[in-house]
Amino acid sequence: MKENSKYPRRSQMRERLPITIKQIKQLLEAAQEHPLKALLTVALTTGMRRGELLGLCWQDVDFQNEILHVRRIVAASGERKATETMRTIALPEIAVHVLKEHQQNQEKEKEECGEGWHDLHLVFSNEVGQHLNLGKLWQQYHAFFVDAGLSQMRFHDLRNCTIVFFVTMGVNPKVIQVILGLRWQSTSVQTLTPISHSMQKEAMKTWDALSSDLPIKSHAHTIRQILLHQSEAEEE
Repeated sequence: MKENSKYPRRSQMRERLPITIKQIKQLLEAAQEHPLKALLTVALTTGMRRGELLGLCWQDVDFQNEILHVRRIVAASGERKATETMRTIALPEIAVHVLKEHQQNQEKEKEECGEGWHDLHLVFSNEVGQHLNLGKLWQQYHAFFVDAGLSQMRFHDLRNCTIVFFVTMGVNPKVIQVILGLRWQSTSVQTLTPISHSMQKEAMKTWDALSSDLPIKSHAHTIRQILLHQSEAEEE
């Protein structure tokens, strides 16, 4: 399902760079009171694509090491397939907390549903364990954006928020590339310094520092360059 055509094209969103750290903080706080709390929190803090989130299974989540493995996507057609950007992502504390809570709530739903539950081991499923309906999902997160005063946002723009946040907090662009699974036009950056798990963990700690409205002007060029280098073939 394609999102509503009235929304700005990605090129327009890149050009405007409308999001601020204050707005990102407001989005994260608002997500904690929303039915899609876990999905929105993980999306915002990791920059995962919608298809990657919908394809996430519980065996991909390692609570002990506070990481998750991105291995597959669910396409708009509903097809489940391996992603071209497999990677391991370190999780910030807030994402670990909401995922544990979400798992507990899902277990209760599973018990209540009984034999009607479809055990696909999906992290983000509907009330009977199956894949989320994209139409209903769109309605939910669109309403969330409207309530947050950002009615023109699309789900993919949460990924851009992640980039803006990390760059503003001084995270190395190569670390951002690995976390988000960015596919650059040039592969030369991939041959540079390897990105360790500890470097990802340090980047994720910046979410704990989200306590003030920090300026982004001095980082605008870096943000713009990262957004422009995202492939036009990004999964939605």
